[in-house]
Amino acid sequence: MNTYYAFAIGDRTIGKHSYIRQMMYNQFEGRELVNKQVIVDDEIYTFSVGTVPKGVLRDHNIRIADGVFLMYSITSRKSFDKLVKYLNLILRLKAADDVPMVIVGTKYDLKQERQVDKEELEELAKVFDRPYFEVSSKCNRNVEESMVQIIQDIKTSKAKYLKPRLEK
Repeated sequence: MNTYYAFAIGDRTIGKHSYIRQMMYNQFEGRELVNKQVIVDDEIYTFSVGTVPKGVLRDHNIRIADGVFLMYSITSRKSFDKLVKYLNLILRLKAADDVPMVIVGTKYDLKQERQVDKEELEELAKVFDRPYFEVSSKCNRNVEESMVQIIQDIKTSKAKYLKPRLEK
C-alpha cells in the first residue's frame, strides 16, 4: 500500500480546513484531521493531508510533501493574487518544477460573491501547467475529484522519478 502526504497552502480564512474535512470525512464541520484510505485506479492509498503552518514548520512540511493543494477563495481577490507567491515558494523549497500540485478555488457555493473569474483561474492553470478545480466544501462539489487528481499526479511523478533508477 502506498502512503502519500499532501498539504494545503493559501491565505487565511479561504476554507482550507473545511475543504480537508470534507475530503477526509465527507463533513463540512467537525473532527480533527487524520489519514484516509482511498482507492484510485484500483490501488489502495493512505492519503494524509493537512494545512501548512507558518515559519520553519511550513518550509519543512512543504519539503516532505508528495503533493500540494495551492488554494484560494473565489470570493477573495487578495488570496488569488498571492497564488504566484506560494507557487514560487513551493518550487524553491522542493527544488523542482514538476511538483504535483492542484490549484483549488474554494467557496464555490458563494459564487454570487465571486471576485475571481473562472477565466483567470484557467489562464493561471495554463501558464503553470497545473490542473484546477473550483470546489465547495459545504456542498461537496469537486472535493473528491481534486483529491483523486493529486493522488494520480503524485503516482505519475513518483513513477517518473523511480523509472531511471530502476533502469540502471
